[in-house]
Order: sequence, then C-alpha cells, then structure tokens
Amino acid sequence: MSTEARQRRGNKAASADDGNSAPPTSASPPKDATSQIDEGKKKLEDAMGRVFAARDRMDDLHSSWRSYLLRISLMVVLISVHQSQGPMAVCLGDVKEHNAYVETNGGGEAITFPKALEQVARNGLCDWVGIILSGLLAYFLSMEVPVGNFTPKPYAVATLLVFFQVSLYFQTKEIVGCAGRGWGGPGALDDIDSEVDDMDRKRQFPVAVVFHAIATVALWF
Repeated sequence: MSTEARQRRGNKAASADDGNSAPPTSASPPKDATSQIDEGKKKLEDAMGRVFAARDRMDDLHSSWRSYLLRISLMVVLISVHQSQGPMAVCLGDVKEHNAYVETNGGGEAITFPKALEQVARNGLCDWVGIILSGLLAYFLSMEVPVGNFTPKPYAVATLLVFFQVSLYFQTKEIVGCAGRGWGGPGALDDIDSEVDDMDRKRQFPVAVVFHAIATVALWF
C-alpha cells in the first residue's frame, strides 16, 4: 500500500472521530459566585430572625406592661372609692348638724332622707365619675387589643369622662359641703361654725385622671 493511500485512510478516521465527539457543555458558575449567593441568603435569614425575635420581645413587653397596669388599675379603683368617701362624710356631717340645729333652735326646715341623698349625690358627683372612669380603664386593660389600639368603647368613654371630671374638679374643688355649705343646697348653717375641718372641704385631684394619662402613654408604644 502506498504512502499516499495510508494518509488518506488516516484522514478519514480522524474525520470520523471528530464527528462522533460530544458537543461542548456550557461553563458552570464559578465557585466564588455560588458561595456569595449562599452567604447572602444566610445573612438575610439571620436579619429576618432578628426582626422576628425583636417583635416577639416587644409583644412580651407589651403583655407585661398591660398586666402590670391592670393590677395598678384595680388599686386606682379602690383609691377612687376612698377619695369619694371624704366629700360624702363632709356632706352627711353638714346634714346632721343642720337637722340638729333645726331641732334645737326651731329655725329652718329639717333635711329629709331623700333630700340628703340628693345633696350627697351632687356633692360627690366629681368623685363618683372617677370611680366609673377607673373601672372603665380596668376593663379596657383586661381586653386583648393590639399595641396602640385605643378604639375599644371602654377607653373611648373613659377619655370623655376625663374631660368631664376635670371640669367638675375645677368647679367644685373648694366647695365641698351640704346644707348651705358648699353647693349642697340651702340650709341653716351659713353663719354657724362647722365641726368639719376646712382642709376636709378641699377636693383632691382625681387619681383616675392621672392614671388615664399614664396608661395612654404606656400603651402608645
């Protein structure tokens, strides 16, 4: 066989091998890019975990604040009841002095039991509003509401009562009394010295109003 024939046969075999070879594959992404993507995902997951953990801590803090304020609100109810007893005792003392004076001196008209109740109610209206206000706040704090949500009716009514009680306080803070003393109606004691101390005739600032402001600020955030 000639040299030229062997060369042609070798060229054909090389051509056949080239035709049967596999097509080139696409290049895979660099290892550095893959590691950067994985690292970015991990950082994102860590950031989301911190956000969720902070939210859970805020929810726990809000729940603790609400429980603490609820316990305080029950104390505020008792303090409001105590505040109402002072003006009530002063009024009943004035009625008793008035009736004793009328019975002894025969001047004027004795105050009947229904009239006495009416005068006690008028004289202690400011303090009784405080009892209702503190009770509404306690009811509101016992409800499960989101942070900063002040739409429930107990809170809305309590807020209206705040303005009403503050107005009553400034109108009546130095006119505690009945039977001609204070605003409790006419009586025979206008010029008669009372056994009640003058300090007892000064109304205390309603504690329920102060607690309403504290609870609002604490639950706002």
